[in-house]
Amino acid sequence: MCETKCSLTALCRLSITVGTTHEVLIDTLVKPAWPVIDHRTWVNGITKRHLSNVTFTLEHAQSFLGTLLSADTVVCGHAVINDLVALQVEHYTIVDSSYLYKCVGREDYVSPSLKDVARTVLDGMEMPSIHDSVNDARVAMDCCIFYKDAEYEVPRVLKTPRNKAPERRKKTTKSDKLLVVHRLPAGVLPEHLTEMLLSNTFVSPTNVADIVIAGNFGKTTLEFHSSAHATLAFETLPGKALLDVGGYSSKKVLLRNESYVRIRMNISPGPW
Repeated sequence: MCETKCSLTALCRLSITVGTTHEVLIDTLVKPAWPVIDHRTWVNGITKRHLSNVTFTLEHAQSFLGTLLSADTVVCGHAVINDLVALQVEHYTIVDSSYLYKCVGREDYVSPSLKDVARTVLDGMEMPSIHDSVNDARVAMDCCIFYKDAEYEVPRVLKTPRNKAPERRKKTTKSDKLLVVHRLPAGVLPEHLTEMLLSNTFVSPTNVADIVIAGNFGKTTLEFHSSAHATLAFETLPGKALLDVGGYSSKKVLLRNESYVRIRMNISPGPW
């Protein structure tokens, strides 16, 4: 995944392998719909040059998955929710290796990295520092199979420090943790917005500000635990993201009574 003007988790490569055979069904670069502002080369090895002539798009990826998946198709991977968010696809028959293993010395849920899980259960396997999505898919499958074959009695994983990301252009501020909701119809309460988010995204805001009414509609802000939580909530909401007149990524979200609200990111537009 890479970061674009409208998404922190834009798809830029799609790799799918088959079960224990590890046959590659598809492995292709994907052209993001919006301009890329961070290719995350330090994570995925993908550069601007790699994507310059790519014509395969997110819509092509979704069409391919539509022919491949049924409700009974089991999708295995590590932190699969991130892949589904990037693909903008809903699927509920999942085996996720990040949930199968626990870290040493942590009773609370802390997700181990795929690299740490593989080192622990696959004979000390050392994965490369740069991710290869084909290799990641195969290793995640092997970790799931190990869990099954061990009859769910698996060792705890020693969590190692992750590679430090390059310094960002700007530090996260409180405003980055917010989503702005406007065009709220009369009668909508803060708890209604929390329920809407949980039912659509499974991400709960830490605070919903008092709704301010101006004319026929209201406006409020939703605060989240982090900017990543705010972004995940926004990206998993139904609807197509478009730039508003201020340059912010915005969605039109339909309500049950056939009216709608506007929800937008609150990350300040950059100079790109």
